[in-house]
Amino acid sequence: MPDKPTHQFHSSDWKRFIQACQEGDESLVKHYLADGIDPDFQYPEIGTVALVEASFYGHVHIVQLLLEAGADTSIRQQLGGLNALEAAKRQHYTEIVSLLARRKKDVPWYLRLFRK
Repeated sequence: MPDKPTHQFHSSDWKRFIQACQEGDESLVKHYLADGIDPDFQYPEIGTVALVEASFYGHVHIVQLLLEAGADTSIRQQLGGLNALEAAKRQHYTEIVSLLARRKKDVPWYLRLFRK
């Protein structure tokens, strides 16, 4: 039996999930995460990931939810090429920069070699 419910996500789900991360819609983000959406998936039409968007738009609580769901801090946007830490730095969101930098340091260097 899987830990999370299995759900077939459609393009509209991915778009709504990314938009919820951009807008700071905590209840919708929680809903999608509970349904098992992959926080690291880059929907090709959008070319970005949820953690980068939440970081760019300054939503600390969404960043925290995504990190708790296992979002990978090293993933870069297909369009723009930023990762979450760079997006937060660009927008001068120091609380998110600190959170992401601290999270990166929590993972031993040798485990970072084997991440996706």
